[in-house]
Amino acid sequence: MNTGEGKTLTAFLPICLNALLGRTVFVITEKKQLYNDCAVVYTTGSELGFDYLRNNLITNIEDKRKQDYYYAIADEIDSLFIDECTNPLIISQRAQGGSVISPAEYQLATKLANSLVEKKDYKVDQKENDVWLTQKGIKKTKHLYHKDIEYIVDKEEQKLVLIDALTGRLVPNRVYSSGIHQAIESKENLPVSTKSKTIATITFQNFFRLFDKLSGMTGTATSEADEFRQVYGMEVIAIPPYRKLIRKDRNDLIFWDKESKYKAIIKLIKKNSQTKKRPVLIGSPSVEISEYLSSLLVKEGIPHNKLNAVNHQQEAEIVAQAGQLGTITISTNMAGRGTDIVLSEESRKAGGLLVIGVERNTARRIDNQLRGRSGRQGDPGESRFYVSLEDELIKNFGVKEQVGKIFSQKQLKELFHRPLSGKIFNYLISEPQETLRNFHAHNRQYHLNYDLLINRQRQLIYNYRNKLLSAADLTKIIKKKTKKAKGELIPIEPEYLKARLVKEIDNFWSEYLESLNKIRTLANVKYYLPQEPQEAFF
Repeated sequence: MNTGEGKTLTAFLPICLNALLGRTVFVITEKKQLYNDCAVVYTTGSELGFDYLRNNLITNIEDKRKQDYYYAIADEIDSLFIDECTNPLIISQRAQGGSVISPAEYQLATKLANSLVEKKDYKVDQKENDVWLTQKGIKKTKHLYHKDIEYIVDKEEQKLVLIDALTGRLVPNRVYSSGIHQAIESKENLPVSTKSKTIATITFQNFFRLFDKLSGMTGTATSEADEFRQVYGMEVIAIPPYRKLIRKDRNDLIFWDKESKYKAIIKLIKKNSQTKKRPVLIGSPSVEISEYLSSLLVKEGIPHNKLNAVNHQQEAEIVAQAGQLGTITISTNMAGRGTDIVLSEESRKAGGLLVIGVERNTARRIDNQLRGRSGRQGDPGESRFYVSLEDELIKNFGVKEQVGKIFSQKQLKELFHRPLSGKIFNYLISEPQETLRNFHAHNRQYHLNYDLLINRQRQLIYNYRNKLLSAADLTKIIKKKTKKAKGELIPIEPEYLKARLVKEIDNFWSEYLESLNKIRTLANVKYYLPQEPQEAFF
């Protein structure tokens, strides 16, 4: 269903239908709500998943929450079920004995990483987000994790805060694993936090497959129909729009370099400010680029609003103003998915919201979400992406080098001073997105296969754990499981015994998860192995 066509209202019907059956209905949204025991529960996907893990870590059966995984309906379902599912839900605690690696060792590794020379000492594969022929971890942090792109530094709190690449929002409770978080802290001269160990984990794919019934709504799911069917057993159905879409989606303007692209964007904004004064939404892929664009507008004396992970306190106010005549808004993906920009009557008459994409995103679905902020419910609007051969996505696929091989030096000189056009350029720009779409689909299956290995074991552990907590008499269970138990056991307080047994189970399970993660990490060193990583793991 297209953006602005009433997905949230439509969801009300299946919600009520399933609630009338006397079962719990979970409505999954990006806006966090208080979890409770009502028939209909509005919550986030991660909160619901963590609640499942926490419920299987309780040490008193009376604290166990009744969980009825009957029906869940997810808003923006492709974001949760497709994009976010490679980030497993993990509950961790501080490892006993403190960090395995000391802060001084992280600092030493940072100095070592800074002394390395790319191509000579190591190689970076930006397309697959990988580094090899180097020591693990710290070199990844130097060349694959960048300030104001993957994370920001909170100077007041003196800590890292990660940025969700899909939404552009801060995720304060998320940390990198395998020592990467501590290595970045060292690189940014922050206090190095204590390394933690995993005590419970599950992927979104396996968690949502606990439900009897699943459904959801989004405006951008048709391209992933096969994956919804194969992983979740769900069919994708396209609903025709209620009002005809009259937004004009222009072809990309492609430039040789970033400087030319930014000049063209500023020129368009200045022209619009002097003539129609349509509201403008400029979509940026990162905090860094949004800040740079803002500085260019400041130099030109063009007033504007800025919305990103650093400057998010006035989000509601900025979004409310974004549809007003003459308003210019620069935003990361925060103003993409799920944001409703309401046009004033003057803005409609001026031609509606003009959406400018500063770069192509890694997924075309994210581009379409940005376009979808304009032309909602039959409103007028326009969208266009400005792309350069120096953009990260394009550069990582060597498009500029390919163009250099196709055209002569004389032809190349002509390309420097005007937008590039033609089927060859359209193909070269779109091909990286399609390649990444296939790569990410393979990566999601890759993560799912790993979790399938422990999913059955996780169920057995949790079931046995619940059996212990529910048992009135543990004597029979202990005798059955322990061959050394002879005669009468020494009398022990039942609750103490339960707590002790459960603690031992949790400790061994945590050690097992850590061991699996180490094996998995070793298996991922694919550049040294003649076999696929999963084959090495299994």
